Amino acid sequence: MTEALQPLLPSDWRLDEKVAFLTDMREAVQGNEQAEPYPGYPALTGRLHIPAGELQYDADGRPVFPSDPSASYTVFDHSVNENPRSASAFHDNGGPLPPEEAARVFWGDMRKDSRGFPLHRYATAMVTDPDIGLVIGPGYYYHPGKKLTVDLGVAARGVPGKAGVNEFGVTPATQATSEQLAIGGLYLSILTVRRGDTKQLALPGGNIDKDEDALAAALREASEEAALTFDTAISQGKRVVADPRLTSSTETESELFVLDAGDIPAQRPVGGDDADVADWLVADKKLLVPRRFFGSHRRMLLEVVNWYQNQHDVTVMENGRIVPNTNR
Repeated sequence: MTEALQPLLPSDWRLDEKVAFLTDMREAVQGNEQAEPYPGYPALTGRLHIPAGELQYDADGRPVFPSDPSASYTVFDHSVNENPRSASAFHDNGGPLPPEEAARVFWGDMRKDSRGFPLHRYATAMVTDPDIGLVIGPGYYYHPGKKLTVDLGVAARGVPGKAGVNEFGVTPATQATSEQLAIGGLYLSILTVRRGDTKQLALPGGNIDKDEDALAAALREASEEAALTFDTAISQGKRVVADPRLTSSTETESELFVLDAGDIPAQRPVGGDDADVADWLVADKKLLVPRRFFGSHRRMLLEVVNWYQNQHDVTVMENGRIVPNTNR
């Protein structure tokens, strides 16, 4: 007897922000599907871990982290820019943080560590969790301080039959009619990209450029990473997101935008920029395997599915099939 299909979204998929962040970080630091850490960052065993009872604080209540440039848990900022910071700006090459640097990297809601450097709001939770640990310093990719990014979740009305279930199979999504929904056989398809660095799946997204608002950035990223053009999207708000490149001095806050592709999903996605591949993927339980998605993107995909269900009064099943809600 075939086991009955269950809804794709588990009953406990929505978590408190801190719990969600720490859960996603545990997956992120374990590496990609081949269990490799992010390039340039230490594996879990090389990250700093301090048992909760042994973490020290200074007189101002700021956590004290060891500073050793040769330690595996220390990552220097290798960012390339026109005006690289002086050696004194690096976390482990002396401090405190120069005033001009502090003015650039601090946000009003950011705390400091004992050396006066920006402190991720969940840094102490990471360093005391043996399954996450902490990297000290500005970081390989991010500048110190908080970073604002955007992500765009594009849901298509459905793909007919079983078409498009195979990963990265080119299947233009089609607009579903109410009659088609009623008889079944349609599957939710969501725009995804495969990152060039870790080869993991992600929603299109990236940094907000200077003089650009978040919506414009989200639409631009869809064009750059997937070669798709959209006119607008709906914000689902900002959230602190997990990323294997996060350090004690870096915090990433991303705003998620969503849209229903409606009558335009016939556009064929093409990977570009830092995305190797872009395509419509059926949103089924195979996509929810830990570490399949980069950072917090698996959780954001669940948000896209939830938004789509509410928009159309349907339920997406674990095989990706869209079924109408009949309990109203």
